[in-house]
Amino acid sequence: MSLSDKKSDRVVTTVACISPGSGWSATVMLSDSECNRLAEDDWKRILCSPQSMTEDSEKVLKSDGSTVVAVKNLKFTNKDLPVVIKYERVSKGFKGFFRSLLPAKAILNFNTATMLWRKDIPAVRPLAALQKKKGIFTTTSIYITEYSPGSENLHSFLLDREMKTGSDQALKNSLSIQVADILAGLHNNGLWHRDSKAGNFLVTTSADGSQPKLALVDMDGIKAYMFSRYNCRIRSLSKLASTLLWCGSLYSTDYMRCFSRYCRLTKLDGTKRRIAMRTISAKAIAMRMLTMAREAMSSS
Repeated sequence: MSLSDKKSDRVVTTVACISPGSGWSATVMLSDSECNRLAEDDWKRILCSPQSMTEDSEKVLKSDGSTVVAVKNLKFTNKDLPVVIKYERVSKGFKGFFRSLLPAKAILNFNTATMLWRKDIPAVRPLAALQKKKGIFTTTSIYITEYSPGSENLHSFLLDREMKTGSDQALKNSLSIQVADILAGLHNNGLWHRDSKAGNFLVTTSADGSQPKLALVDMDGIKAYMFSRYNCRIRSLSKLASTLLWCGSLYSTDYMRCFSRYCRLTKLDGTKRRIAMRTISAKAIAMRMLTMAREAMSSS
C-alpha cells in the first residue's frame, strides 16, 4: 500500500507499508532527497532479513549492548544509496517494559521527519522505519536515513574550522540564517526542540563551493507545544547557545544576527525580544558552566 503527498511541483513524500515477516512491519520512502525513485520491490528485497541489516556495513558509528548505528550502501535498481542504519533493541526493566507498549522509536522518528519534509523544514531524509512485535510488545526497531559522506554535526564542523570560521563572515551569516530558519520553522508549525544542541544539527558540504547546508538530525527532541510556548522557546534557544559558547570564532554579533532573524520570523515583539535575549544569555552561560563542572568532576 502506498501513499503520496505532493508539495509545489515535486513529490515530497511517497511511502509504502510492507511486511518483511517474522513479526516485522515496515514503512518505507519511495523516493530519496533528490526525488530518485526507490522501488517498493527493491525495498522488499533489501528488508527481507531485517535482523541482519547492519551486517556488511561500511563502518560502525556506535555499538553497545542494545544499539548499533552503522553506515551501509543499499543497492536499488537505479542507484546505490548510502544510508545510516540504527538498529535498536528495547531495553529491559520498567522503562523498557513501558517503552515496549508504545510504537517503536523508529516509527515515531520516521513520522516526525516526514512531517518536517512536508513542512519544508530541513531534516535528514527518512528512508525506512521497521519494528518487530511479539504480541503487543515492541522488541526491536530499525530506523534508516540518508547518509551524506563527509557530513558532520555543527559542533564538530565548527571545532574543525574554529581558526578559519572567525574570518569567514559569509559562512557565519549562512549558518546563522539557517539555524534561525529551522527553529522558527518549528515554532511557526507549533513545534519546538527540547534538545537543540549543536550536535543535533547536521552540516553537509558540497564540492561546488557553495555554503554548507544545515538539517536537523535528532527527531526524538521535537515536540508539539503543550504548555508555555515562551518558556519552551527560551529553553530551545538557550540550549543551542550553551553548546556554542566554547567557540571563540563566534562573536556576539553572530548570536544577535541569528536571534534577530528568529524573532522577525516568529513575530516576537520588541519588549519580549529584549527580555528573551537577557534570559537566554543568562541561561546559556549557566548551562555551559554546569556542563564544564560535570566534565571536570567526571575527569577527576
